[in-house]
Amino acid sequence: MIENEKNKIIYKENLLPKAMLFVGNQGLGQPEFAEKMVKVLSSEGYFKYKDLLQIHGATIGTVRNTYNLMESLELNEKAVFVEEADRIANDSTIAEFYNYINTNENAVVIFSVSPENEIRFLNRIKALKTKIAYTLRFEDYTEDELYNVFQNKLADMDIFIEEDAAEEVRKLIKKAKIEESFENIAYIEKLIQRIIIKQSMIKPEN
Repeated sequence: MIENEKNKIIYKENLLPKAMLFVGNQGLGQPEFAEKMVKVLSSEGYFKYKDLLQIHGATIGTVRNTYNLMESLELNEKAVFVEEADRIANDSTIAEFYNYINTNENAVVIFSVSPENEIRFLNRIKALKTKIAYTLRFEDYTEDELYNVFQNKLADMDIFIEEDAAEEVRKLIKKAKIEESFENIAYIEKLIQRIIIKQSMIKPEN
């Protein structure tokens, strides 16, 4: 096992990296990381495909739709990142991914799930699970890290908040982090949008 400060990687030496699993809540940059990883590993000669197609598990419907997707990936020489893979519609679709990885030596498939859906997803994919060479875990940002992101994003818009308001923001972040499927940076962006909208509705004093 290889570990660093933010992420944990589990590598099975006897497997080629044709299928990977990313585990983490939303807003941690999984798609961006996947895109950069594919480009780097392609430039180093580990992958043939250097481009990445990003799709959402909920959009993969019928088996025929999945078969067409696999043909397109091979034809256009693209790896694929499946966000919220636990929302893939049916088991036959998962079987198509297994067949694609088995029959295409250049296939690269990255599945991404939230921590609370990891076990359910792994129990569901059965044979496909044996093809997963890497599991990469993305840890949530800390409260301080999220507040720093909040401050930086406001500063970029020339917006500054008073100390009492800052304390309220910290309380909101702390409360939100307890929830399942916490959205991290996406939560901060939504919070800023709510603040801007709320402030815009305040009538100026005469």
